[in-house]
Amino acid sequence: MIRFIDHLSSRRIATIGLVVIFLLGLVTVFVWSNGEKKSDAPPVESSTTLIRRCPDAWYADKMPTISNDGKPAAAREYLVIDGKRVELSQADMAWIGANCSVEKKTVY
Repeated sequence: MIRFIDHLSSRRIATIGLVVIFLLGLVTVFVWSNGEKKSDAPPVESSTTLIRRCPDAWYADKMPTISNDGKPAAAREYLVIDGKRVELSQADMAWIGANCSVEKKTVY
């Protein structure tokens, strides 16, 4: 094995190294793309319909802020569904209220 390496030029060794790194990168991408967790839950509805899924959390952000016109900004509320922020306007709040048990948490 050592004699084989002695006969290779440094350029050829670098080329072999780059090919090996490239192949390892391809394998890594393939494994990660096929290893994604498949969810049995239906996908979040499109923007034309309201989301009807029980949220993980419901937050009321009471942090004092001032809007661009100098007036205090209105309280901001949002839901967290599957780890992503969802605005109340995107969710069917009547459905969530009737079918989910989630408490609104106040954050400052």
